[in-house]
Amino acid sequence: MKFRNFREYVNHIKSIINMFEEIITDYILEVNEATPYEEFIRGKLTLINGSTLQFLEYITINKKTGEITALKYRHNHIDFENKLIFRYDNAPHHPEIPTHPHHKHLPNGTATPAEKPTLQKILYEIFETLP
Repeated sequence: MKFRNFREYVNHIKSIINMFEEIITDYILEVNEATPYEEFIRGKLTLINGSTLQFLEYITINKKTGEITALKYRHNHIDFENKLIFRYDNAPHHPEIPTHPHHKHLPNGTATPAEKPTLQKILYEIFETLP
């Protein structure tokens, strides 16, 4: 997707959160501009099963094309006991993974190949696991 500015991208994030209002009981969204071309977005979504999805994106926008690039991201799904369910990130600590630096951490401590997910994809993934 292309966006004219950061506000439009943040509104897109909010619209995704609203799409999943049946499983999200509360959320916090924090946006901080680092430079005119870079921004931090942090969020915490509380879900109906007591788990949370905590995310951070450090993004840049190409003013000519509207393309958003995540320079750094992490999406942690944590259960009600604060145990990891999964985490997507692009920290460069698994060079052996074919999708490096993008990968997914599993609760057993392994990391698997994964492309950068969208918030919508992650929420669908969570939705499919709910009873």
